[in-house]
Amino acid sequence: AALVAVLATRPSYTTLASPNASLGKIVVPASHVGANGQPKAGTITLAGTTLTGGHLDLASYRGRWVVVNFFASWCGPCQQEEPDLITWAFQHRGPDGPALVGVVVNDTPAAAATYQRLQGATWPSLADADGHDGVEWAVTGQPETFLVAPDGRVMAHFAGPMTVTELEAALAKAKSLPS
Repeated sequence: AALVAVLATRPSYTTLASPNASLGKIVVPASHVGANGQPKAGTITLAGTTLTGGHLDLASYRGRWVVVNFFASWCGPCQQEEPDLITWAFQHRGPDGPALVGVVVNDTPAAAATYQRLQGATWPSLADADGHDGVEWAVTGQPETFLVAPDGRVMAHFAGPMTVTELEAALAKAKSLPS
């Protein structure tokens, strides 16, 4: 009876990697928050000013796959991962391909902007100055990477540095899962 109860109440989404409280949530525009300033249950947001001064709301990427990478310029594993992210982003450049979005955690926006400029990273990155985004996405360290489906569902979470091969495999597997 307990097994039936667990199977009957489990979420309908399928995950690809390490467990995380964000898995299965739907990315909504930052304007869709409850009266308490928090997203409604089952939803998540990611919006703010980019390191270059623009505005980004992850919900605007609806219809595309998105890789969300939480990083810091001082983080050794993040530095190890950066060349692979740059290669992956270059291979998927264009308005119809999957997108890459960065989120700077536990770092200053100036240090992160300098780091990305020196590395050649061209994707938009948000500064999580108050730590709100990291808490909302249940980030526990750097780097951490999330895969968001075109319908806005958070499909996968990866802790630690990713390679081009791992990103490609995760995307291919996610695309093959039933909606």
